[in-house]
Amino acid sequence: MRGLFLGVVFVGALAVGCAPGGGVGGGGGDDPDAGPLPDAAPLALDAAGPASDMAPAPEPEDEPEPNPEPEGEPEPNPEPEGEPEPIPEPEGEPEPNPEPEGEPEPNPEPEGEPEPNPEPNPEPEGEPEPNPEPDPSPDPEPAPDPGQPIPGCAELSDCAAACPDPACQRACIEAAPPGALQGVQAVNTCATAAGCVSPEGALDDACLTAECRAEVEACFGVEPPPEGEGTCAELNDCLTLCPPDDVICGQACADDTAPGERALFDAVFACIDANGCEGPDGALDEACYQAACAAELEACLGPPPGPDGDGTCAELNDCLGLCPPDDAPCGQRCVRETSPDALARYDAIFDCIDANGCQGPDGMLDEACYQAACAAELAACFGPAPDPEPEPAGEGTCAELNDCLTLCPPGDAACGQACADDTAPGERALFDAIFACIDANGCQGPDGMLDEACYQAACAAELEACFGPGPVPEPEPEPEPEPGSPCVQLAQCVTACNGGAQCERLCRGGAEPDARAAFEALEACAAANGCGFDDQPCLEAACFDPLVACVGGQPAPAGDLTCSAYNACLDGCPDDACVADCRVAASPEGAALHDAALACVEANGCLDAAGAIDDACADAACAAEIDACLGPRVRPVGQGTCAALNDCLIACPDGDQPCVDACVTAASPDAHDRLLAAAACVEASGCPADDAACAQAACGVEIEACLVD
Repeated sequence: MRGLFLGVVFVGALAVGCAPGGGVGGGGGDDPDAGPLPDAAPLALDAAGPASDMAPAPEPEDEPEPNPEPEGEPEPNPEPEGEPEPIPEPEGEPEPNPEPEGEPEPNPEPEGEPEPNPEPNPEPEGEPEPNPEPDPSPDPEPAPDPGQPIPGCAELSDCAAACPDPACQRACIEAAPPGALQGVQAVNTCATAAGCVSPEGALDDACLTAECRAEVEACFGVEPPPEGEGTCAELNDCLTLCPPDDVICGQACADDTAPGERALFDAVFACIDANGCEGPDGALDEACYQAACAAELEACLGPPPGPDGDGTCAELNDCLGLCPPDDAPCGQRCVRETSPDALARYDAIFDCIDANGCQGPDGMLDEACYQAACAAELAACFGPAPDPEPEPAGEGTCAELNDCLTLCPPGDAACGQACADDTAPGERALFDAIFACIDANGCQGPDGMLDEACYQAACAAELEACFGPGPVPEPEPEPEPEPGSPCVQLAQCVTACNGGAQCERLCRGGAEPDARAAFEALEACAAANGCGFDDQPCLEAACFDPLVACVGGQPAPAGDLTCSAYNACLDGCPDDACVADCRVAASPEGAALHDAALACVEANGCLDAAGAIDDACADAACAAEIDACLGPRVRPVGQGTCAALNDCLIACPDGDQPCVDACVTAASPDAHDRLLAAAACVEASGCPADDAACAQAACGVEIEACLVD
């Protein structure tokens, strides 16, 4: 669609790199004739609607007859050619006046001789009298062909949109043929009334197409519907990517598709409708349409993928497990990479599951059911079940097993099993003998609590075999925590064990869950990167995040960088290791000032979700802290306008900071804020530095707020 003349805006230069702007005209879309897309959806999603419903409105046929008369009907008021002759008196018997079908004939001719009509030219009641006089007015001009645009309308729009001033626009109007100005005005009037024009004069193409189709087509003509080349499968994929209810996206998908391929897509949904495979909520029943519409689906999407790879049954299961829910293409890719024999084995498992009722109504599988009923099918796919692993033979004593279990959190079966695994089999037997005695003598109450007096008296021999002579020793008191975070304390405890499994188990069992998780993350990273716990540089370089999570802070500053230099160092860091290096290189005073400024920024909510600092917020809330770190800054304290500040900055030579400082100082705070807002908008828009038209289109409001006081 061509541009529509909707007015001209002129804006001066900005100090953000934009050249002086010129006039801007309206814009338009590429397809004014594209009709809206109904609720159609790709096969991969729960939606419906054949692509045939997406067809654009049909074009009017060439040269339509404006008022065709029905065949066989007389013309009620024919226009005589030349000078009309008076209605002649009938000689003898008058001819009857024929009437259209359905109207009574006032003068029917009887069979045989007709009766004479005493009145010539009788007129039936209610019928209009014919006009015997010719119309003196000239013949009206024929109505314009609805398929052709108003002559000169598009050219006038183009001419006016390119004008830099009103005089040029008037020249365009004077040179246009009759009717062209009315056509352009009709489009502009409709676009304004329908709200299709933004305050900056930009056109909303979708609004213009929906609300002003008649006026646009009258001016620019009717564009033929696009002839795409896409396939039915590509149409389905395209619709899958469209946001819900985005009819413009759906229409674009349809326009890019060849007509014959759209017909194949329509056939799929026609079959779905005919077989009732769409529920009242619009969701598609996949099992229904896969069974009922196999031929239509194959015609559109091609034959279903078959196994033509060499993947095993177990690899197919693993591949499908990685596919996101409802991602049919991912599942098809897994099938294609599988051998036919492997796919048959996989299908056999689910045939067995179905036959034995191991899948509930909610689709969840009953593992105990299929493990018992389908063991042969599972073995054919995954191989025979592995032999149970032999119980680990630890070296811990019965007393150490008791101490280890004492440190396990309540209900932590994994911790208890680990304690048992670290114990020698004979020592575990001694421990089991104690509880066998406790059970036999009823020394454990219904609530699971042990009666110490009972088991001390009844099971003295078993207790002595485990713990040695004397009473059951209480667990050794935990040592006083070392300075540092709980994770650091755990690391120190484990390091002191020198590889002793039982000792490390006691250390881990005595730590808080959060500290244990942080330590194990650091431990795994250190092992993966070959770092010892005493190799601080290696840990900082390879395991910075888990190290900080464990230590609970950042590396201590030990250098001489000032706060400003430290801030500059951080600004250039590409990764966490660099951040740690900058921290170590900072002086304690510089790091403290930087921490104070950052704490103020965080406390005042001047950080967005991505961690970026809102400069205006930080400057307003934390000016003292920022100045203490970076030094005093130039501030706007004058009365100068935003336009004056802009002009002043443009006049400053490149690199002349004193000139820039003088311009800022002379400006008012409001003017400075307006210029910053316009500059931020232009920078965020991505417009090239020398593209004034782009800056005007993206940031017209901010630019006008600065330059027009």
